[in-house]
Amino acid sequence: MEWIYFAIPSTVTIIGFIITIYLNNKSVKDEVKKVQSSIALSKITDVPFELAEMMSNITNGKFGLEEYSQIISRIIGYGSNDAVKILERMQQFMYVYYDENGVKDEKRKFDVIIYVSILISQIKLDLTSQVISPLSWIKIRIKDYEILKDTVIKRVNEIVKENTFNSLFIVEEKKMRSKSEVLEELEAFYGEYENTTVPGDYVYLRNTFKRLRDEVKEHCPKSPIFKRFSLTGRTIDDYKCPEIMEKTYELINTLKNC
Repeated sequence: MEWIYFAIPSTVTIIGFIITIYLNNKSVKDEVKKVQSSIALSKITDVPFELAEMMSNITNGKFGLEEYSQIISRIIGYGSNDAVKILERMQQFMYVYYDENGVKDEKRKFDVIIYVSILISQIKLDLTSQVISPLSWIKIRIKDYEILKDTVIKRVNEIVKENTFNSLFIVEEKKMRSKSEVLEELEAFYGEYENTTVPGDYVYLRNTFKRLRDEVKEHCPKSPIFKRFSLTGRTIDDYKCPEIMEKTYELINTLKNC
C-alpha cells in the first residue's frame, strides 16, 4: 500500500501540470484574439467619419467612387459580420436602383442615406458598444427632415426589418394623429397662405401639403378626392399658391365629412 502514498502526489502533480498547460494555451489564444480584434478595430476607427463625409458628398451630388471603394474594402476586411451584412444589402440596393443619373425610383431617394446611416450606427456600436440612432446622422443630411420625418422614420424601420438588421436601430414611430389635430393644422395652413400669390418658401409649402394630404388619406382612404389631384410631375413654376389653397380647402372638407 506504500505505493499509494507515492502515486497520489505524482498524479496530482501531473494533473496540475496539464491544467497549467491548458490555462496557458487558453491565455495565449485569448491574447491573440485581443490583438486581432484591436488591429481590426484600429483599421475601421475612422470609417464612421469617412461614411459621414461620403453621405455629405452624396447629398451634394459629389459621389466619389474611388473613395467609396476604399471604404468598402476596409469594412469587408475588418468590419463585424453585422457591418458587412449592411454593406452587402446597401450594395444590392444601389445595383438595382442607381445608375449614372442617380436614383431611378423617386420613392427610394433617401434609401442610400438611410443605409449609410444604419452602417455608421452599426460600426459605432462595434467600436464603442453605444447604440446611436440612425436618425442622428439622417437629421444632419436631409434639409427638410422635420417635414419628412414621418416618411423617413417609416422607411428606416422598413429597411431594418426587411433586412433583419440589429433591432436596436428600429425607431419608435409616431402614432397617427386624430382627425381634429390634422384638421386644426390644415386650417392653420390654409389661413397662412390663403391670399398669397407667391409662396415665401416653395419647398416648405409643397412638402407640408404632401404630408397633410397623406395624413388625411390615412383617415379617409376611400375618398375619391385622392384620385383627382397630385403634386407629382410638376415644376416650381407650375405652382400657383391659390391652386394649392384650393386643394387644401378640399382636404379640409374631406376630413370634416369623412
